[in-house]
Amino acid sequence: MKSRSVLCGLILAVLLRAEAQEAAEGRFEKFRSGFNIDTLALQVLLDRNNLSCNCADGKWGARTEIALVTWQTLNGLPVTGIPDTSVLQALGGATNILTRYTVTEADLTNSIAAVPVEWEERSKLSSLKYETIQEMLAEKGHTSQRAIDRAAGLPIAVITDITA
Repeated sequence: MKSRSVLCGLILAVLLRAEAQEAAEGRFEKFRSGFNIDTLALQVLLDRNNLSCNCADGKWGARTEIALVTWQTLNGLPVTGIPDTSVLQALGGATNILTRYTVTEADLTNSIAAVPVEWEERSKLSSLKYETIQEMLAEKGHTSQRAIDRAAGLPIAVITDITA
């Protein structure tokens, strides 16, 4: 009876590992075409490692690939320029990548204002404010306003990495 439970346990462990591997292999599927949540996670993690992709927008591009190749080179890993689950794990894991940000009264008061169209008028301002809340959040998160729009269907309210 004991050997039967051990055998069942081993079978269960193999099945769970196979299921996890299947899920991991599904990551970055079609990463070169359109918005990809795993690409966004990779871009945020590379940015946290001071390797800019220009803007974390969830779309694969030359700058994301250059940042990945640079990270792989700096860390003595095979230089493939191709993302996968092991890359995400080596960068720190794919959890807690996206952060919920609460817009405060201070944000509204101190950060949002109309911006003059003419450059001469802009030069007279003591500081250049954001025109919209979305612009402020995009800047804080090193992302684009369009990426925030794309995230509207995700279970995260706002894409922003405010740890930078």
